[in-house]
Amino acid sequence: MTVKQILIPIDFSTTSINALKYGAVMAQKFGAKLQIMHAYHVTASGDTALFVNEAMIENHQLLAEGKLKELAADIPELKTVSYTLSVKFGLTSSCILERLNIKDIDLVIMGSKGETDLVSKLFGSTTNDIINNANCPVIAIPKEVKAVNWDNVVMAIDNTDMAIEGPKSWVSYLHEIFGSKFHVVHVNDQPDQKNYEELFKPSLQQIFGNIAYRFHTITSNSVERGLIDYMKGLDANVLMIYPRKRHILIDLFTHKVTKHLCEQMHQPVFAYREG
Repeated sequence: MTVKQILIPIDFSTTSINALKYGAVMAQKFGAKLQIMHAYHVTASGDTALFVNEAMIENHQLLAEGKLKELAADIPELKTVSYTLSVKFGLTSSCILERLNIKDIDLVIMGSKGETDLVSKLFGSTTNDIINNANCPVIAIPKEVKAVNWDNVVMAIDNTDMAIEGPKSWVSYLHEIFGSKFHVVHVNDQPDQKNYEELFKPSLQQIFGNIAYRFHTITSNSVERGLIDYMKGLDANVLMIYPRKRHILIDLFTHKVTKHLCEQMHQPVFAYREG
């Protein structure tokens, strides 16, 4: 597999700009092109509440296009990357998913949450919505992550009925590009006598092939807390989570848990959905 097109949604927050810089470096590594997109909607108030018209939308469009061009010109990481800019009228999630329906995007990279509680609720919810509905992988980037580092990658799993081909392709690709080392983690809410490494072994052998990995079982009554603590202890760089083949997030990663991981994790969260 190869990554040829990366979509990066921008809301002009520091978090999303940081994700853009991260995405530009990833594009350099992959030899990919960037599709940088800003979505907006016009919110009227007071006496203008009933008079959102074409002229207002056109004015917002022109202002947003100018702001996006200025932003791109000011980011050094974009100097050596091929990219296109686009501005869309509509709700952010809808515009992103509509763009993904063209099915020429291989990867989405976006900020994990906003800088304030209100922005976090809006953009953070958008990120979670895209993770749960995109037809391609999504990487959510926290604002504190500056360097692109995929040396130690944690793959969290909880079910033997897991997707094979998607993870297999990405594991091989990341190992080739970054030389990544992989740690497979199963979170159990109670200690028991099961040998989870043996239970997962048939699926993991198909995914990793000749690529080495280490398997770990951790016990925690909170999936988020268990994974966050494990990532800290390992000094891991990226958390990977995967859905089942039938397009429903695996039991471990409900929408709520995925959202909490994106909000609380200090490392990028890579979420893969079968296309």
